[in-house]
Amino acid sequence: METDQIFSAITEIVRSMDTRLSRLEIRLDDTPFRSYGLDSLLQMRLACLVEDRFDIDLTDKELSTATSVQRLVAVVEEKLRRQPEIKAS
Repeated sequence: METDQIFSAITEIVRSMDTRLSRLEIRLDDTPFRSYGLDSLLQMRLACLVEDRFDIDLTDKELSTATSVQRLVAVVEEKLRRQPEIKAS
């Protein structure tokens, strides 16, 4: 899956979480999620929705580093790239 497809899916998830978030211009940069109004509880909810959407499991370490859209997209990309390896093990 391409970066722009992952970004688009994550943006859709964020906007679906709260009506206030639906009006935000979400950018693929290092702007922290908290700048978009996502507190720690909403970030955990986002992580669960991302795991479901992409059929991946995010570790606590990955969650702690995925503090922006750009970083979350990178984590998801890496997980999807490694997924065939993981399932083959």
